[in-house]
Amino acid sequence: MTKKLVTNDMTIAEIIELYPMTAEVFTDWGLNCAMCHIGAIETIEEGALAHGFSSDEVTSIIEEINEVANEEYGNTEEKKD
Repeated sequence: MTKKLVTNDMTIAEIIELYPMTAEVFTDWGLNCAMCHIGAIETIEEGALAHGFSSDEVTSIIEEINEVANEEYGNTEEKKD
């Protein structure tokens, strides 16, 4: 089971700082968030919705980011909601 290391309320910068390998997921989805100054204050949900993604797509992006984060950093403790 994939740990929920990343949640929709985390900023893009926070995610990439904690799990640098996830930057590729953003790029794969057409989001250049790793290089955007707004990523420091915008959550992943806000950023994806602003780029026209649906709520279901946001969920898919977060799931994919969590898969990558778990593959690379699976020993990291789960983020508390």
